[in-house]
Amino acid sequence: MENDKLKTNLCKFNEDIINLIVEKYKHNKALLVFPTEVSARTCQFKLQEYWEFNNIRAVGMDEFKKTFFLSDTPELADQKRYLAFFASLLPEYKADFHIHNYFESVSLANNFFSFFEELREECVDITSVMVSLNDKSIETSPWQITNLERLLEIRESYRKFLDDRKLTDKIFKTQPEFQTEISEYDTIVFANQIYYTGIEKQLINLVQTEGIAVDIYFLGDKGEFNQEHNLAEKFDYIQHLKDTKINIRILENEHSMLLALCNDIHGEEKPQHYIYQGMGDSRAIEMLNPEIFSQPMNSSFEHSSIYKLLSIIALLLKGIVRDGALELISINAIMDALNESAYMKFLKLDDLKLKDAITKLIDNGFIYLDFELANCSKFIKNEYLLEFLKTQRDLLNQFKSIRCPEELIVLLSETINPQSLISESDVATSDTLSVFYEGLVNFRTLGEFPIFNKWSQLTDGDKQRLPKDIFALLLENLSSRKVKYNIEKSGKKEISLSYHNFLDTRNLKYNNLAILNLLEGMLPGKRRQPYLFTEVQRKAIGLKTYEQIRQREKYYFFRLLASAENVWLYGLNNDSGDFELSSYLEEIILAGLPNVHIEKYNEDAVNSVVLNSILKSDASWKISDEPITPGFSTIDYELADLPIKDGKMVLSFSRFKNLRENPFKFYLENIAGLRELKRRAEESFTARLFGTFVHNLMSEIVERLNETYENSVEQELDWLSEAYVESNLKSLLNSKKKEYYYLPKSLGKIYFDSIVRKAIVNNILSFFISLDEKKGVFQKKGFTFIPEAEDRSDVVYGNTPLVEFDKDGNKFGLYILAKADLRLVSNQEYIIIDYKTGRHHAILDYQLLMYEKVYREVDKITDKAVTPMFWMFKHSKFEKARNKKVGLADYITDAFYKVFENGFMIDRIAAYEQENIEDVSRFSYTQKVKGGSDAE
Repeated sequence: MENDKLKTNLCKFNEDIINLIVEKYKHNKALLVFPTEVSARTCQFKLQEYWEFNNIRAVGMDEFKKTFFLSDTPELADQKRYLAFFASLLPEYKADFHIHNYFESVSLANNFFSFFEELREECVDITSVMVSLNDKSIETSPWQITNLERLLEIRESYRKFLDDRKLTDKIFKTQPEFQTEISEYDTIVFANQIYYTGIEKQLINLVQTEGIAVDIYFLGDKGEFNQEHNLAEKFDYIQHLKDTKINIRILENEHSMLLALCNDIHGEEKPQHYIYQGMGDSRAIEMLNPEIFSQPMNSSFEHSSIYKLLSIIALLLKGIVRDGALELISINAIMDALNESAYMKFLKLDDLKLKDAITKLIDNGFIYLDFELANCSKFIKNEYLLEFLKTQRDLLNQFKSIRCPEELIVLLSETINPQSLISESDVATSDTLSVFYEGLVNFRTLGEFPIFNKWSQLTDGDKQRLPKDIFALLLENLSSRKVKYNIEKSGKKEISLSYHNFLDTRNLKYNNLAILNLLEGMLPGKRRQPYLFTEVQRKAIGLKTYEQIRQREKYYFFRLLASAENVWLYGLNNDSGDFELSSYLEEIILAGLPNVHIEKYNEDAVNSVVLNSILKSDASWKISDEPITPGFSTIDYELADLPIKDGKMVLSFSRFKNLRENPFKFYLENIAGLRELKRRAEESFTARLFGTFVHNLMSEIVERLNETYENSVEQELDWLSEAYVESNLKSLLNSKKKEYYYLPKSLGKIYFDSIVRKAIVNNILSFFISLDEKKGVFQKKGFTFIPEAEDRSDVVYGNTPLVEFDKDGNKFGLYILAKADLRLVSNQEYIIIDYKTGRHHAILDYQLLMYEKVYREVDKITDKAVTPMFWMFKHSKFEKARNKKVGLADYITDAFYKVFENGFMIDRIAAYEQENIEDVSRFSYTQKVKGGSDAE
């Protein structure tokens, strides 16, 4: 590209290119073009003191290119072009790509636009593509040619669609036109862009033909600069790092990384700037104290309370499904709503109360609730929860009726007060409200644009889906918007700048710099499978290859390091394989530079006082000044902690089981009142669901037997048949009791109907036959059937304790609640039956022994034989409770004396107390606890 109007300037790799250009051109008529808008704004700020009638200006490359592609017709952008793309698809194209609604077309649209934009950017003619692909030296599959031809047909259909509506798209604007405003400049300067696309080269040639000088700046030695492509292909990066002091921290996780950063900023040479490469949904960086770390001057609107509220409403709408004539709402969607503070603030409700109630439903196997709540009062006794569900239903019913963007906007204005959702400080320091209202105005133009004749086309006529998709369109419109902050800084902060996008740092210079999250897949970026064509084919066609993209990233990374005086690099690598150290870091380490300090970081080196000064001061938790010790798994025992009232401690068997197996967990759940409330309902037919369903079906059959035979069954088994059990099962499902809502509306339902249902019927038949064979229950023995207690008031625990304790001068007795699944009582015998859908475990024998002791006392059994036994559904057989070597009293007291002596300790760890807790791997720990019961 070198000629009399173009000059290439090679600069030192670590030079501050913005300062260099400002000093040279500050009094010239020059247009300065930078790779990014961030670099351009930084340069513009430095230029302000020299401005004379706007003779000089700095812009990003994208803004520069737009100047040459003006149009007489409106150019579609963003959401409008995607909607137009979907509307232009002919039925055969939708069928080919399995598209039934707008959102199913987005993936194809992404590939379509990126492919044709890339062809346009590189000035690649489609005819030359076909010629290249037909070259026998390039292996091409028939499906690639077929798909390319289909894409070309779709492009023509899209072009015709736009032409008919007098619209255009940038993929059709390929011929640049010189604009007179460019002729105002004597020189156009391009600052350190190491790769120029076909269009960019074309524009450089165009401005030269108009007599404007072009200066290109490149950081690097002459031997490292490729004159033809302006691409650093043979760059010796390591040699440029010899003047930079580099500290490398190798860490195991993001938490350790933040601890290391906190420690480093208390050193003599502390980083003044940091670059945080985000990791998925991780928000760990938000813990950092804003008094020390500057906050970004803009943020995604997605982080605002308004957006979070709208996204929850959209999620709830999506969670409504139809099952025949009935509408259900997903419990998972409700729980997600309860976990969003913006939603709870909007409804003015107590989320903790509601979370606890919903968690109990999830614990009992619920997956969906009746959306209209016609049957919910039968099984939801919590009035606060019912009121919340009614409020939520009424709100969602309004949004279910929308049919176009205008209706949604009107409804939002009537139901939501955005200003009440954001804090006073946000109102004062940000443009959150303005961004929201601008987004609504932009969204409203969708309804005014000539894209759809009817909005039902968005979902191809699916009226149930239409409100959800219109709402999703609004969120899509808002998600790309940025909120700006105007915060007056009080004093100089120790860490002064944050970039979340690494490529925004191109051409910027920092003296003391920290870069976080250096792992493979972040820097360098993860390699992605190119759309339609392989790397070899892309190169033949004239498109950038992955290696060229990676080379650009690598160049800017090492330039950033070389331009700094001190650098702290935080790389993630651990033995489990979750993270792998960045190859860029490995390259520096292997070079063995004397100015590189490498440290495998140890979290223990961090002083908690340092942490407290770095983390947010308004955090709801505090870090103790005491060092962490192996005793962290124990809570000291206090008699007052135990649930003792009037000398009685009453526990269910499951709570006693928890106390024995894990006192630490027992303390957290039953004494401290801490429960895991953020729970997810499993979208399949789970083991718990199976157990609950079987228990309720058995109760249904027993209740019907009692009604039919007036509580004294003295009949032959002629009533027992597959049809009889099926009729009870149908009655249970059709009664609209809670069991109906257990059933997942997914493949789990098919699995239940085709496999589980038959297995249940056969198992129940086996139960009654085996019961009669073993005990002669139906042979005129006059047994009364007593099913599982319906509510807690029917649960008994006896008048005398199972065990008495005298501890620290305080006497108390332990009582166990008895809630057998089924009892059969005759003049001669008392049978206690517990259904088990899992496997038998030794501790369950003690459960029946406890039940026997309680029922003997409560029902005053002195002259009858008592038989406690399990019905094992898995194997269709009865099992008696085995006599235990350790007596019941000793078994109970052993659990309590462990607590008295050791405190509330994680019992599984206590069993291996001879081992150093830090040396126990997750795998070995799992193996040691694998013997735990899954019978429930």
